[in-house]
Amino acid sequence: PDAEISVSGKVQGFTLPFIDGTNLSALLNSKEVSLDDKKYYLSKVGEILNQLRAIRNSTPLNDIYIGDLHSSNFIVKHNNKTLKVIDLDSCKIKNNTPFISRYLNRQSLLKNVLGKYRFIKNPGEMGEVEVDENTDLYCYSLMILNFLYGLGIDRLSLGEYYSYMNYLEIIGIDKKLVNSFRDLVSNKDNTNPRNYLENLTEEQFVRSKRYVYEKVKNKYI
Repeated sequence: PDAEISVSGKVQGFTLPFIDGTNLSALLNSKEVSLDDKKYYLSKVGEILNQLRAIRNSTPLNDIYIGDLHSSNFIVKHNNKTLKVIDLDSCKIKNNTPFISRYLNRQSLLKNVLGKYRFIKNPGEMGEVEVDENTDLYCYSLMILNFLYGLGIDRLSLGEYYSYMNYLEIIGIDKKLVNSFRDLVSNKDNTNPRNYLENLTEEQFVRSKRYVYEKVKNKYI
């Protein structure tokens, strides 16, 4: 925040600096941006999550998470290759109750792993899932998967999701990356997939798209 706002001597909120740049979602969908640049910005999101983990481990601020993590909540300054997080009303800090987030809901894939992802009993207007490191990594992984597959990866049935994971491995995508995606729907803690993005090729990116997968899946799966 830039500064606090007070009314009649009582703090009512704060101001934020204007961030000039391009929404990450638009950049990832742009045909004018290279795959290498797109991978770079996706890996920067993973770097931010690593920085937050370091903050939790080494400072008194040991309960801070982004919460509503998706590509539309990041702004890119392409001229100096920086990435900023925006729209933090679903950010988890200590005991606050985050608002509803895009991927953390009862229709998403995480409904299949109730032990790892904890649903809030009476969410009301707030979020449906308790925010923690596993949910941040889940949302980050869905960002990458939506980049590969297209929107809607989180709405697949569990069986179809596993079939798509097998397909990604068949077309040569890094097995460590694919296994990190498989872990999203297992009882294992999620891992940060940022280090496995660099080996993604143009051919793999095109073949991973939903319209390609739908055409060829009966041949491979």
